Amino acid sequence: MFGLPTVACLFCKQFALRERGLNDVSMALQELDTTSPMYSVRALIQIFKQAFTDAVYNTFSLTLDNFKYLIQTEKLSRSHTLELCSLTLPVLLKRAGDNPRNRSAIESLFLELCDTTHLANSTCIPNISVSPCKEKNPKVLTGRLVLLEHLLEKLGVDNNTYTIDQVMKFTTPALTHTARDVRDTAIRITLFMYRNCGDPVRKYLPQDETILRKKQLIWKKIFESFDEIDGKPVYKSSEPSAEERKAQQVAALKAELASLREMAAESNIEIPEELKPGNEHMKINPKKKKKKKKAAAAPPPPDMETIEDNLDKTCMFCNEQNDKFNAETLDVHFWRSCPMLSRCRHCSQVVEIAGTTTHLLTECTAQSKFEQCDSCQLAKPIEAPHACSAVPGEGETLCPLCTESVKDGEEGWREHLMGEDTSCPKNPRNRKK
Repeated sequence: MFGLPTVACLFCKQFALRERGLNDVSMALQELDTTSPMYSVRALIQIFKQAFTDAVYNTFSLTLDNFKYLIQTEKLSRSHTLELCSLTLPVLLKRAGDNPRNRSAIESLFLELCDTTHLANSTCIPNISVSPCKEKNPKVLTGRLVLLEHLLEKLGVDNNTYTIDQVMKFTTPALTHTARDVRDTAIRITLFMYRNCGDPVRKYLPQDETILRKKQLIWKKIFESFDEIDGKPVYKSSEPSAEERKAQQVAALKAELASLREMAAESNIEIPEELKPGNEHMKINPKKKKKKKKAAAAPPPPDMETIEDNLDKTCMFCNEQNDKFNAETLDVHFWRSCPMLSRCRHCSQVVEIAGTTTHLLTECTAQSKFEQCDSCQLAKPIEAPHACSAVPGEGETLCPLCTESVKDGEEGWREHLMGEDTSCPKNPRNRKK
C-alpha cells in the first residue's frame, strides 16, 4: 500500500527519515476511501501503533495530525474506524504520563475524536479510556484520570457513553493511591459522579461510618462533600482526630520526661537509664533482678559514638574518608569535588551521575524539555535533533557523560568514574586530570 521505501523510513532510527515517511503517509491517506481493502486498514494499524511511540515531538505531532485527519474526513468505513481506534489508541494512553506538551496533544485528540461522525454515538472512546491501567508510574495514572475527567465533562454519564460501573471500578482504587496527585484527581471524579448519579456511587465505596471518618481523612473529606452535595449540614467537629490526639500525647510525654530530667539534675539524683535522652525506647521494668557476677567479663560492645563519628567522616558516594569531614565540609565535598556527583546545568541541583537520566526526566525543573531516547535510554532535549546508534547491553547502562557502557550497580559506576586504570574521560571531577 505504501511501498517499501516509505515503510523503511517509518521504522528508521533517524527522526528526519521517519518524518519523511509520515509525510508520504499523509499523501497516501488522501487517496483512501470507504471501499479500501482490509489490508489497508491492517497496514494503518501497524503504522500508527509504531508512530504513537515516537519520542521526537515533531514526528509524534505529525502522527496525531494524520490520525485525526483520517478519522475526521471519514476515509474509512465505520467498522474499520472502530477497529483502528480500538487497536491503536490504547498504545497512546501509555504516554499519558509524558511531558505537559504531549499530554495536552493526547487529550485534545481524544476530545476531538468524540465529535466525529463514526465515534460520536459509540462507546469506543469511553471503553478505551477506562480500560485497566497496568502502569505503575503515578504520572501515567494521573494523566489517564485527568483525561477521564475531561471526557466525563464533555460526554456525561449515560448508557451511550459511560456507565457508573465503568467509571467507579476504574477510579475507586486510585482513591487510596500513595501519590497525592492521583488521589486528588480521583476524588474530583468521584464527586462529579455523585453530583450526576447520586446514591448508586456509594456502593463502590466503604460504608459511611463515624469511625471511618475519624480514622481516615480521605473518606471524611469525600463523605462530607457528599453531605454538602445533598444539602445536609456539615458539622466541623471540634474534637481532634485520632492522629492529632496521638501527637498531643507524645508531645505531653516528652515534656514530662524533660521536666523529670531537670528535677533530677537539680537534686543530684541518678537518672535511670530508661529516662536518659535517647533511651526512651527502652522498657521500664518496675523490678530489676540483680545480675549474677560472671567469671569473665564479656568484651565491651563497640562504641556507637565512634562508629557514627567514622560514618560522618566518610562520603557515602565515593567512600572517601577524611578527618576534616563534618556536616558542613561534606556538603562542600558533595557540591565541588565528589567524583560520583555532578551539578545539573538546568536547575543547579547536585545529583548522582548514575541517576542523571532519571533526574532530567522526573525531578528537574526543566524536565518538560527532555525525553528518553528509545535507543540509548538517555535523556535528550526534545527540540534538538538526536540520532544515535548506542544501545546498552544486558545489565549495563550508558554513562550520560561519555555514553560508554557501565555495569549496573554501585561498584560498576565507581569503577567507571573513579577507576585507577580507566575512568570516565568527560567527568569534570576526575581526579586524574
